[in-house]
Amino acid sequence: MADMIWPVFHRRAGAYGRGCALRWIMWGRRIMWGLWWLCTAFVVVCLVGFGWAVYSFTTDDDPFHTIDQVDCSEAVKFAGASLPDRMSDEDCTSYSWQDQEYDGSWRMPRADVVGWLEKSYPRQTPTTRCLEGDDLCLDADSGLPEGVEEVRVSVVYESGDTALVHLEAYSA
Repeated sequence: MADMIWPVFHRRAGAYGRGCALRWIMWGRRIMWGLWWLCTAFVVVCLVGFGWAVYSFTTDDDPFHTIDQVDCSEAVKFAGASLPDRMSDEDCTSYSWQDQEYDGSWRMPRADVVGWLEKSYPRQTPTTRCLEGDDLCLDADSGLPEGVEEVRVSVVYESGDTALVHLEAYSA
């Protein structure tokens, strides 16, 4: 049988002989196995990346780490306001997915609220026509720092002489 294959194989190999043709066949197999391993490695890397993404999204509330606790001075500065003189129980958060957003709340003396709002937003007038539960509010959409689209301030008067202030500021 080998005698029958040799003449055909020899004719295909041409003048270079049988050894050269076998070398080309061996290189072809090596290239084929190399491509197979390359494709397999690519598929494994894709599956591992997909598995990591699924794991991250199912186990983490903020997989891209876009929510940060920040100092309220940063939130108030972003909103174009001045920091109140006396404030306590500060809690401010920054959300930075595609736009920038700050959300903050703090307590301050009830007597200082209107003066702070007028000083911070002189072109806006605080109103008592607010959402249910709010005693005083201010919606500002003009006269704000560059890039800030809207600022909302809501105030709830608590017992005694304390007011709970809630600030939201959004960028464009």
